[in-house]
Amino acid sequence: MKFSQLSVKITVPIALISALAIGLTAFLNLGKFERSLTELESSRLQFVLGDLKSNLETGLDLGLALNSLDNAQAVIDATRKQDASILSINIYDDAGAGVFETGPDTGSPEIPPSWKRAMQSQPGHSWYLAEAGMLIVGVPLASNIKQDAGHIVMRYSRSAHDATVASLTRELVLASLAAIAVTAGLVLLGINLLVAKTNRRLAHIAQTLERSLMDPAPVARSETEEDMLLSQVIHSSGSAMQDLSLVRKTLTESLAVQTAGPDSRPDSTPHTSAEQP
Repeated sequence: MKFSQLSVKITVPIALISALAIGLTAFLNLGKFERSLTELESSRLQFVLGDLKSNLETGLDLGLALNSLDNAQAVIDATRKQDASILSINIYDDAGAGVFETGPDTGSPEIPPSWKRAMQSQPGHSWYLAEAGMLIVGVPLASNIKQDAGHIVMRYSRSAHDATVASLTRELVLASLAAIAVTAGLVLLGINLLVAKTNRRLAHIAQTLERSLMDPAPVARSETEEDMLLSQVIHSSGSAMQDLSLVRKTLTESLAVQTAGPDSRPDSTPHTSAEQP
């Protein structure tokens, strides 16, 4: 099927608007999915940290100091071995100094400033922070003696998270491109069908004009034929008017004779003699 330039010119802006709408929708859905996945992962990690929190707070409730909990190191080591994506688990006291740790060192004996800001934004509650390649989740420690006894912080690898998001991104890009192609094709086909009749009329007018410019003789012959037809019509009309005048004259005379009466009529009865031979 041949597509006209008019159909293409109408389709292009519609296709661009559709592409923008589809792309924006895909982008917003991808962002929403990534946020939901991050919240889901942080909730799962907070549940793991909740078990550690309960275990450590049992000793704190007995009046033991945080750095004197002998089972703390063994507990965080066992927890890290359960999930290979756990990069490290750190336990800090109320002053922010590191007490126990497992996994790669954070590079600082104290709580990093970015973690402190996250803690201060959620005082007394669990918190999470997304950094390059990792998700950081923390929970506060408290006891019946001291409300703020320290913090447990876990660093979790985002490799699985990033792989999932990248896979979904590729699928959304392919689906968006397919949707844009289908939409553009359907719009182009629909518009071409709608303007097909107009295109045929324009083509017919163009062909007629081209023939008129290239060969003016047919136009002259057409005008001569029209003049001849007009002359014939005028002549026929004149003859018809004469016939109507004759009929009118005949009818007028006939009516005049009828209104004159029988006396004025000529005697058409044959005369006979009075006497018979």
